[in-house]
Amino acid sequence: MNSAPPEPNERSSGAQIATACAMIAAGGLLMGLQRRADGALAGTGFASLGMGAVIALLPTVTALSGASRGAGGPILPRDWLSALSALCGFAGLAFVASGVLVPGGPWMFIEALLLLLVLSRRNRDGEVAGLQITSGTLLWLAVLWLARLWVTYRGVTNEWAALRFEVPLLGSLPWLPEWMRVISLGDFTAEEFGIPSVGLHFAQTITFWAVGMALCVGGLWWRHRAAIEYENDKVHGSVQRLPPALTAVVNLLLPEDEWRELGLHGLSERQRCKRVVQLTQERVLRQAELNRVLAGGLPLLASDAPPFAHELQRLFSDVRTPILPAAGSNDETDSGGATEGG
Repeated sequence: MNSAPPEPNERSSGAQIATACAMIAAGGLLMGLQRRADGALAGTGFASLGMGAVIALLPTVTALSGASRGAGGPILPRDWLSALSALCGFAGLAFVASGVLVPGGPWMFIEALLLLLVLSRRNRDGEVAGLQITSGTLLWLAVLWLARLWVTYRGVTNEWAALRFEVPLLGSLPWLPEWMRVISLGDFTAEEFGIPSVGLHFAQTITFWAVGMALCVGGLWWRHRAAIEYENDKVHGSVQRLPPALTAVVNLLLPEDEWRELGLHGLSERQRCKRVVQLTQERVLRQAELNRVLAGGLPLLASDAPPFAHELQRLFSDVRTPILPAAGSNDETDSGGATEGG
């Protein structure tokens, strides 16, 4: 009696996605809070959150459309867990973007443009760097976040400019007007940066923001990897329903670390099975063509051929058996052995 193939365990990846989404939600809540100087809690406002949502829209749509994959095709959520993952990925990017942006003024638009370029760029694999949270993306986010903390600190200390310094020589002349003695860069107001009129408790507010930023960034990083594992579990389940011998061949031709690049993620069960058949056929034909070339022998190389050409010919010459045996080869061998024995 043949035992049924083991079903893929999707609980682990599903639990990871749910945990990552909870981290993103908690982080977004903390980054939206600030403690006033009188001890009351207040919000940071919706201006930066709205701009963050606009910034997060482009990388999210690019990732879902499949434009970053070599195989192409949209990566559509097929169940509630995939939909939750995609929604939390968008929300996490919006929270992170709003957390590093200054709440208002002309600075916000300059930072928004820079942040849009950072989150929408592609990594070496052609994937959107914002949803994956690469090391380069993390570095840019840290720089922009520290810039926001600095100007917030300046506002708390009633210094309404990012930088303010005296001009050498002229600064020591009190009879000159202030605009000639002092240079201010990045002037802003309390209303632009959402600082309450009573002031901020800087240490507690920064603690809220730091913990929230860590939760959002960590949740995005974890969600991305858990979503890949969740889709791999679906592909694994489709392949495991095949007979054991055929499963081994398909796994050999289509390794798991290539499933995402081959466009097997984000497909329905029917589309996924058709894609597996198509990819297996292409690779079998490619292997069969290689077997045909090897079976026919390789021509001798000219004496002036580069050294690596001789190494390649020696490598192929050492291949004595075909990569995929031709159909009926075992029968021919058996019949030949029987004839000789007779």
